[in-house]
Amino acid sequence: MSELDTTKSKSDSLSVWLEIGKNEDNSNDYRTKNLQKAFNALLFSNDSLRTKKMLKIIDDYYSLKEFELFSNANEKVYEIAVKEKDSQSIAEYHWNKGMFLEDRNVLDSSYYYYNEARFFYDKIGYEYYMAKMQFN
Repeated sequence: MSELDTTKSKSDSLSVWLEIGKNEDNSNDYRTKNLQKAFNALLFSNDSLRTKKMLKIIDDYYSLKEFELFSNANEKVYEIAVKEKDSQSIAEYHWNKGMFLEDRNVLDSSYYYYNEARFFYDKIGYEYYMAKMQFN
């Protein structure tokens, strides 16, 4: 199998795992396992959109009430985003963290993370998200 075939095969697997993970007809356990496979594959990917894809998986973890996976994955994306100087992903990390803490009624910490998200959204000129921060 050539390097191109191997890359295509990994990409095909990723697509399948993501599709299974998003399909609400599947059991939550099956969805979660496939999302984990996709997330782990993305950790070692050089896909230019990997953090965006990882953040979508993180949203799915939250929807599935897989809060430990959500938190751990969010931290991993943050590490990658800082290394890559990806302000949008850093902002979304803070947004996710703020939302998680707000849902647990840890409002002082939630406010801190929402404020950090607002700072990064402001830095990259995302006015819509900056405005959303004002409501949180």
